Amino acid sequence: MSERKRIQTVGQRIGLEQAQIARREMRRSPVEQHRLHVETALRWTHAWGQTTRKILLLVTGSSKSNYLARLLDDGYMRCEKVLGRTFWALNKSGVDLLRAMSPDGDAVALLSGSRHINLHAFAHNQLAQLVIADKLHAGGDGCRWMSERELRSSIKPSEPGSKVPDGAFVDHKGFTTYIEVERSRKVVHDLEAMLLNLSRLLESDSKSSCEIYIEPGIAERYISTLKGWLRSQSFRAWSESADGDLFLGGENKGVYPMTASLQNAMHRITFIKTKVEAL
Repeated sequence: MSERKRIQTVGQRIGLEQAQIARREMRRSPVEQHRLHVETALRWTHAWGQTTRKILLLVTGSSKSNYLARLLDDGYMRCEKVLGRTFWALNKSGVDLLRAMSPDGDAVALLSGSRHINLHAFAHNQLAQLVIADKLHAGGDGCRWMSERELRSSIKPSEPGSKVPDGAFVDHKGFTTYIEVERSRKVVHDLEAMLLNLSRLLESDSKSSCEIYIEPGIAERYISTLKGWLRSQSFRAWSESADGDLFLGGENKGVYPMTASLQNAMHRITFIKTKVEAL
């Protein structure tokens, strides 16, 4: 494909996305549009704990930030500067406003508030936020998303030492893409527990996949582990002792045969090598 043709194709895609957003917004009155921007900004910030102005504008699909300025002026949101970067978070009044705007039992609204900016959490999930915001921007109406904080309230990890994914995107057809971000090297049992936990999660839902955004320098160990399991048609699962130590138990030393459903789930894991920004 020529460079000119490639640029035209990208330009056409961007133009189509902008036209789709404009058509959706034309169906709403200015009051409805303002309320949607406010509720989206509140939900996103509360669900992730902290975010940035850039991400909020992307996820709301707006180039104007007057609604953010109003939320800031009215005390619902606050900005905190840490290490030269500005983060957005909700005040208690913002959490109360979100709960008033949300239906009873709403999972995001029921999450606890964040008192302080958690740099460790943001350094890990900022890429997940950007990936999901970009998918929402392109996906249109009917798409949903979940933050790690929300997933923790609905998913129980299957393997000791593992955790829930860093986020999830659900398209208009109901297909879920879990997002996992890997920034640093893991010891063997943590690496294998993470991959097996994700595989079992995908095994439980055939309409799901996982994208692992990973630093190029550490990607090979993850990829070779998963390929090794698929090639040998077996996997290794760690057990946890009463003292919390992980070990490979049983006559099989923690090695188990692969089922067809688990193999299918592992094939739905995609590794995307990318530089994960450090704060």
